[in-house]
This record gives sequence, structure tokens and C-alpha cells, in this order.
Amino acid sequence: MKLKTLLLSMMLFLFSIAAFAKSNITFLIKGMHCQKCTQNIRASFQNNDAIETISVNFETRTADVQLKANKTLSDAEIKTLLEKVGYELESIQR
Repeated sequence: MKLKTLLLSMMLFLFSIAAFAKSNITFLIKGMHCQKCTQNIRASFQNNDAIETISVNFETRTADVQLKANKTLSDAEIKTLLEKVGYELESIQR
């Protein structure tokens, strides 16, 4: 019985740690033409309260977003934030 309780406690502890973990999203962007495009995309995402950091790479046409703990950002939200500044979402990797 004690072993079962210990195992259950350990599992709950591990799940609680995972709940506070930050997650990363990488996505491919269509329509970037210059370095100014990276600034426009960063500005669009920086005001979102779910985002801890964003890095946009013009050469690879990708953005890497780190979310704050316990926050989410849907594919639709990413698409909307890109379209708001004139770009298209090509693909997402979570």
C-alpha cells in the first residue's frame, strides 16, 4: 500500500512539473522579403501575453516562439498574428 501511495505521489509531482514547463513552437513564414519583415513579425507577436520570447530568422523564413508557463497559442492565433502584418503561415512544428 505504501509503495502504491509513493508511486502515485511521484506521478502527481511529475505531472505538476510538466504543467509548468514552457513549450516552444517553430513555424515557417511565407512572404518575408527583407530584414524589416522580421521586425514586423516580432512586433506583432511581442504583445501577446502567452509569448515569453520570439526569434525570427529571415534566411530560414522561420520563427521560434517560447511560450510562458501554462500558456497556449493555437495555430489559428499564429496565423492571425502573421496575417495581421501581411504574412502567411506555411507550417508549424510543436
